Amino acid sequence: MRTTLAVLAAVAMSALPLRAAEAPTHAEIRQQFYQVTNDIRRAVDRMPESNYDFKPAAGMRSFRELVAHISDVQNEMCSAVFNDRKAKFTKSKTKSKADMAEALGTSFTACYQAFAELSPENAAAKVSTPMGSMTRLAALVAVVAHNNEEYGYMAVYLRLKGVVPPSSEPQPASGVKETSAPTPR
Repeated sequence: MRTTLAVLAAVAMSALPLRAAEAPTHAEIRQQFYQVTNDIRRAVDRMPESNYDFKPAAGMRSFRELVAHISDVQNEMCSAVFNDRKAKFTKSKTKSKADMAEALGTSFTACYQAFAELSPENAAAKVSTPMGSMTRLAALVAVVAHNNEEYGYMAVYLRLKGVVPPSSEPQPASGVKETSAPTPR
C-alpha cells in the first residue's frame, strides 16, 4: 500500500512545479476529497450489512475490511498532516455496519479538519506521514488518490451484489455533483 500511495502522490505532485497557474489549488484538492467522500459514504450506506463480509475473489479484502482500510489510511494520513496521531479503527473494533459507518465518519472528520486547515501558506510545510516525509499538500493529494482507488474497488463490490454505485447515479439537471463536506455522523 505504501508503494501505491507513494507512486500516486508522486505522479499527482509531479505537475505542480511546472506552472503554478496549472497546479491544483488547495481548494480544488479539497473539493475532490469531498466528492469522493460523498461517494464512499453513500457506498457504505448502500451495501446491505449481510454483504459486508463479501469478497469478490480469494485473497481480496471483504467489503468490511475495505471500509476499515479506508478509515485507517485516512486517519493516519490526515492526522499526520497536523501532527495529531489518532488510533486506528481496525476490523476487530468494527463489527456492525453502524460501527463501520462510525469509524469511517471519525476518519472523515480528521480529514475534513486537515483539508479545512490546508492553506497556500502551509501547503508546502513538511510533515511526517506513514509514507515518509512529504508536504502537507502531497499528503492530502495521496489521500484523495487512495480514496479514489479504493472507491473503485467498492463500486465493483456493489455491482457484483446488484447495487448501483453512487457515482453511477443519474446526475442533476445542472450536471453538478454535490461536493461540499457532508455533515459527520
